[in-house]
Amino acid sequence: HNRPIETSPALAADLLAKGRYKEAIEAYKQLVKKQPHEEWQAALAKAYLLRAQTLADKGMYKEAAVLWENRANWCPDKELIEQYIYWLIRAGRHIRAAHLLTESTEHLPPAAIGPLQAQFGALLLAGAIEVAEAFPEEATLVKHYALVKEALGAYSQGDDKIAEESLKQIPFRSPYRDFRTILKALFIINADPNGARQLLDKVPAESPYAHFAKLIRMAGQDFESLLDGLSQLGHREQAFIAHLKGWDKAQLKLISTLLQAATKQNSHKALMEVVAAHQHFFGESDSRQFCLALLPSYPAGVKFYEKTFGSLSTYDKNRIAALSHERLGHLLKAEKHWRSHVESLKQHPKEKDNALKAALILRHLVELAEKRGEVFDDVDVPDFLAESLRLDPDDKSSYIKLIQWYKHNNDQHNYNKWVDTAVKYFPKESDILLIAMEAATRKTAFKKAAAFAKTLLKVDPINIKARQIARSSHLSHARKLIKSGKYDSARNELEQAAQFEKPSQRSGVVQINQALLELQAQGVVKPKTRKRKAKKTTAAVLATSCLCCQGAKKTTYPLGKKC
Repeated sequence: HNRPIETSPALAADLLAKGRYKEAIEAYKQLVKKQPHEEWQAALAKAYLLRAQTLADKGMYKEAAVLWENRANWCPDKELIEQYIYWLIRAGRHIRAAHLLTESTEHLPPAAIGPLQAQFGALLLAGAIEVAEAFPEEATLVKHYALVKEALGAYSQGDDKIAEESLKQIPFRSPYRDFRTILKALFIINADPNGARQLLDKVPAESPYAHFAKLIRMAGQDFESLLDGLSQLGHREQAFIAHLKGWDKAQLKLISTLLQAATKQNSHKALMEVVAAHQHFFGESDSRQFCLALLPSYPAGVKFYEKTFGSLSTYDKNRIAALSHERLGHLLKAEKHWRSHVESLKQHPKEKDNALKAALILRHLVELAEKRGEVFDDVDVPDFLAESLRLDPDDKSSYIKLIQWYKHNNDQHNYNKWVDTAVKYFPKESDILLIAMEAATRKTAFKKAAAFAKTLLKVDPINIKARQIARSSHLSHARKLIKSGKYDSARNELEQAAQFEKPSQRSGVVQINQALLELQAQGVVKPKTRKRKAKKTTAAVLATSCLCCQGAKKTTYPLGKKC
């Protein structure tokens, strides 16, 4: 037994605010029946629209369209009519949607008309010819449909020239624009696969032809990816891709057998057996590669593989064993086989890509240590990274990981060594320059830190951290020069520090240091040289000088005079 909803305005508003649109609709309907306040009618209209949109988001287009129609009984405005037309199309009420589009143009946002016409164009091409009767003969949708049909007919007859001539007559803003792009891709897909792919990528994801473009792209994938994609398609879609690939009925039947094998409990074994038995169709090389890729997931198939394709190398056996252990979460066992894999690669250094393969495996070993949460405790990590960089010195992330490892383990010598090496290879990379600035600051090499900061600011002028480090480096270097009595050089450093401050955002630190410099240079404050009292002297000088600076602000005395 449902309790009646209390029809107070506050409760209705609360239901709407909480997204309980169905209950909000009933509440506002009861309120409007009692007294048709404009505010309540507007809230009722909003509740209807939000409820309809929620249903449409769940794919319930028929229900969403019915709600919009119910709303029209209470609210005669045409808000979101473009969504209503789209819901009608998706609900299969094509004729109603087509009539509504032609009758309601003045109520539609201009930006919505083109996409809706494209939807009807796709319906015509899909065989819903009755839709054309809802549009006048002179309508763009109808006229351009004849051109598209002509192009399709010519394409199916293999007459690309006539097909292209028909397509040229279809303007850019046509409802069939995306379909025209797809046909152009089909014309060149065999001669220029990359060009065809670029054309297909121009079809927007929201286009009614997006799925069509996706199917054509799928036909150009490698066999393993294609097989995975085919398993998710219906029979008609599979037949279309088979047509693009040039497969006959027997070949399509074989693909169906493969797809069935993929659904079996021991799918890897079944797939390997089907592919191995039909090498004449897939090709010996592709069959070998496909079955080899299955072995890490099905190591028991090694014997069958070797019987079919020949013995595996030590290299491949280690790789298969390592990947198999990783899949099972046996990371230490995987590491053992990866190490053996690297050694086998190093034994043949002149073979193509062996150095790069070994470097990538060594970096993968570091990733395994990261997965175990032991990267900074594993003493092999820096050796793996250093060796990987010897084999392939252009991997920036390996430098960063190596630097971080030595920093974490407080190995200052190797930390600085690898920072310097990284800068040599990547002299203009922001992340490397930031690391170099930090390293120089840690060594109190302030001049060097400032130089790195300036280099970074040339690459990235708005880098706040670089600007801050440049300023603080010049300040620190200036203080060193002041202690040494090199006042002219210190003035220059402070002037450079000031350049890295915005006039509106000055902290006053540079100006205080400039004041301290002049006080010391004029003998107002004398630095003490005894080392034992260095800390005390610095503190005393700072305190005294700050008092003098404050006094100078309050009086009109020039800086050279005593406070």
